[in-house]
Amino acid sequence: MLLEKAKQAETEERFDESMENKALSLQAINRALEIDPVMTEALFNKALVLQKMPAPEQARTAWNKYLEKDSASPWADEARKNLELLRRQTGISEKDKSQIWQDFLSAYRRQDDALAWKIASQTKELITGVMVQQQLTQSFLEASQQSQKEEANEILSAFVYLGELEKQNAGDSYFAELAGFYRNSNQTQQQKLREAHAEMQKGYELLFARNWKSAIETFQRAKRGFSEADNYWEATIAEYQIGYSLCQIKKIKESNERLLALSDFARRKHYRWLQVLVDGWLGSNYSLLGEHSKAIFYNQKSLKTAEEISDTYNIQKALTQLAHEYWLIGDSRKTLFNIYRSLDSSNLYFLSSRQKSRNLLFATESLYRFKFYDAAAAFAAEEFYVAQNETKDKWLSHTARNHLALIYGKAEKYQVALGEIEASFRLANSFEEEAMRQTQIAKTRLILAHLQREAGECEKAIINYNQVIKDYEQTDFSINKYEARKGRFLCFIAQKDDLTIKEETPALLRMFDQNRRTIAEESNRNIFFDNEQSIYDLVTDHAYTRLKDAEQAFNYAENSRARSLLDVIENNPSQPFLLPEIRQKIPPGVQIVYYAVLADKVLIWQISDTKFIALDVPLDSAALAAKIQNHTKFLTEKSDSRQAAKELYRILLAPVAETLEPDKSLCIIPDKTLFSVPFAALVSPQTNKYLIEDYALFLAPSATVFLKLTETARRKSGTQTETVLSIGNPSFSRREYPELANLPGASREAEEIAALYNSAKAFVGREAVKEQVVNNLNKADVLHFAGHYVANAKSPSLSKMLLASSDLSVEEIAQMKLPRARLMILSACETGVEKFYNGEGMIGAARSFLAADVPLVVASQWMVDSEATAELMTEFHRLRKEQGLTTIAALRQAQINMLAAENMQFREPFYWAAFLPIGGYAEY
Repeated sequence: MLLEKAKQAETEERFDESMENKALSLQAINRALEIDPVMTEALFNKALVLQKMPAPEQARTAWNKYLEKDSASPWADEARKNLELLRRQTGISEKDKSQIWQDFLSAYRRQDDALAWKIASQTKELITGVMVQQQLTQSFLEASQQSQKEEANEILSAFVYLGELEKQNAGDSYFAELAGFYRNSNQTQQQKLREAHAEMQKGYELLFARNWKSAIETFQRAKRGFSEADNYWEATIAEYQIGYSLCQIKKIKESNERLLALSDFARRKHYRWLQVLVDGWLGSNYSLLGEHSKAIFYNQKSLKTAEEISDTYNIQKALTQLAHEYWLIGDSRKTLFNIYRSLDSSNLYFLSSRQKSRNLLFATESLYRFKFYDAAAAFAAEEFYVAQNETKDKWLSHTARNHLALIYGKAEKYQVALGEIEASFRLANSFEEEAMRQTQIAKTRLILAHLQREAGECEKAIINYNQVIKDYEQTDFSINKYEARKGRFLCFIAQKDDLTIKEETPALLRMFDQNRRTIAEESNRNIFFDNEQSIYDLVTDHAYTRLKDAEQAFNYAENSRARSLLDVIENNPSQPFLLPEIRQKIPPGVQIVYYAVLADKVLIWQISDTKFIALDVPLDSAALAAKIQNHTKFLTEKSDSRQAAKELYRILLAPVAETLEPDKSLCIIPDKTLFSVPFAALVSPQTNKYLIEDYALFLAPSATVFLKLTETARRKSGTQTETVLSIGNPSFSRREYPELANLPGASREAEEIAALYNSAKAFVGREAVKEQVVNNLNKADVLHFAGHYVANAKSPSLSKMLLASSDLSVEEIAQMKLPRARLMILSACETGVEKFYNGEGMIGAARSFLAADVPLVVASQWMVDSEATAELMTEFHRLRKEQGLTTIAALRQAQINMLAAENMQFREPFYWAAFLPIGGYAEY
């Protein structure tokens, strides 16, 4: 049934569903074989699923196993046909450099355009030297050096032929122009070219050895050599390799500057293959920077062009990078869709073994991430086979063994996992270089310790964790060292060893706090990192549940929140307030509801100057996330969301409803998935009223940040006549951001709001240039921005407002600070909490302006409607100016007024509940 569903989904190009159903089918078949290992139907179907996934070597093994049980039936004939099909498919990745060269020359001599183009378009892998153009240039230079004129002339003719094929089939003039250059080159140029090519080869060898700095120097020499020979075509390849290598030593900004210039050059010259190459690595760079939307954009751009020019190597590369990007942001559907496509090797002349390894590695990690353990194990086994037999890469073999151990452990197949660990140790010990050997042994030992802990063998796990910690004690910081400390801590918790937990907690928290950024970055890229529960969650839960100390639990939770933002606000590293100081500093008119989402419960604290109440709601964090997602889906699709809103109210507000004071503003401090909850739209099951009807609401990333921003708001509250800077629908670069839409109504909104203030400046459309905005940011009390904001989830300093001339980054805003601005209104899509990120909480435009000394920001949580937003925002500003309401009260009243809007559609929460005040408590 599942296999048929997979086939149907594949026919309809719903590749994500096809991959998912194959994974589920394999899981069901494996469970059946655990019950009856010789069930022929299950053995046949397992081989069929593995072949369709595709995991060809695993399928081959499975077909042979089936034939051992059945060699005579019609099914056996089908099995043998499939084995023969697998045998023929294997040849595509067995071709070496010389065979590709001879096949192309043969096709050229026969003028077999179709075959020649297939070979040329499918072998564009630079680092291994299989690319036809590389082989043509090097062969020509060798023949010319040895005075083999006839051979050199034939190679030049083949080169011209290749150039014509590229122009006809890809619309790319790069190769034809390069062929023309070589045809007209003189002996002096050719000598320089030989030297430059020799440097390029050394550079590629250094890339294989991961010696990035030496590679950069080598490619720079190659670039100079090509330039001296007037060969700017191949100089661009050296430049690309420099850009690639720079990112490996974390000089990503410099890498991007080079690659963006090269991309623009390739676009202007219509060098489409070069454009594919450069855009693909720009996508990888933006991924490392955490700019997910731009990473996806450049990878999709690279993919589209690669498909248009039939560049299968770069098609697969772009697909795996897209899969990884969607993997990072947790989009299982798009991850599986791209993984499926990357694994498709039908109708190929050649498949690079390196790319095949990359395809399998991404497939393994993606399926593991989304808990399809049987399918992940199949791909990991395939990954190991390719590493052993094709790439012959010991490091990849060791990585595959570790993957298998992890996967079998998660599937609770501990004996099988331990068998993989033994094999992994043998591989690790076979490394000749001492440092590499010790590193690989330590990685394997860490996984062994994790497996032992998950199997309940904490004494054994602690011994191995201790050894890993010792192995890494000479390093300043290692993610694996932290993982070992954390794993050992989990053992102490499992053993209920309260004394050791008390002794270990301070050192572990110090390690986390000192290295929180590295930990966060590495957890996104490291399959070995167990990031399901942070160390602060563990100590918070232990203090609350085991020690019955609600105050200490709160202090741990607060200590984990928005620390980077707090450091920026304070302009130096600072410590969060403890509970007594928080209660002392809370304004009398404010009460806090503070949440901590733990693995199996939600902790809720109600805090004011007169109250401290702590309670918990037993609920699995995954179940809570599903409820939030369900509510968001109903709300944003404009369906009836009341039942879902009531369900969330019961969990999040009902436990404290009776003790909340209606005359006080309610500051909500969420955690994790709760940052995406539109609290204003939650509905009381008792009164059937929205929460915004009962309370003036605002949100803060932590209690300490709330109090710091409240003090900033108090300091800025003396202004009697406010000045507003109103920016509407800036004419941003369509070339750089083609995926972003125009914002209808934003211009009118900006102009109408400016008219409400006695002192106002409005910059709309083309007038909203960066220079104008920057020059006026520090001259206004109230800033209103109706436009696009591109947030960076990993590096908030790289987030940016899109303006008419160029972008204004958060880093620039933070550097200039905004000592006068006391209120920022971000009237645009998803500007409040585009992403919640570990303990840092909300990441988005709002956070950026809080960091820039603006104490209160009004921002949105989803894609807002332009017309409804214009109406809401105009009413909000009118209430502030004409009725003298505070920001929090004015937004609340504007939202309540929308509930009675003449346009019945606008009464739905989708149209008004997206916006929320974020920051401190303000009397203006």
